[in-house]
Amino acid sequence: MEITVKWESGESNQGFGAEFCSDENRRNRYIYGIASNGGYIIAHCENRGDYYYDVESQSDYINLGSSDNTLKIISKDNTIMFYVNNKFLKQLTFNGGYGQDFGVFANSGTKVSFSIFKLSGEKE
Repeated sequence: MEITVKWESGESNQGFGAEFCSDENRRNRYIYGIASNGGYIIAHCENRGDYYYDVESQSDYINLGSSDNTLKIISKDNTIMFYVNNKFLKQLTFNGGYGQDFGVFANSGTKVSFSIFKLSGEKE
């Protein structure tokens, strides 16, 4: 999965990015998000409850302010890898998620534009 996103306005510490491997009603899902201040998160949510943060950090690879950023997620075997602007950020063990739905998100009060959404892969 690959998306290109641009922060337009709002609080610079509010996240935006991709939802992935969610069930069809979005009760259970994973997110990979960045903020225009250089922060990023990888988290999951169960039963529409609180998010459990797998990673919460900062990266110099994130373009600050209203510049484009490209987020990429690659899953292979039991591993999932996260990239921003073609730079590797993090690798996690992955059990396959909750489902096959994908999408985008922006936290409340944040205005962003998504210009590219690519989804590819093979189903076994």
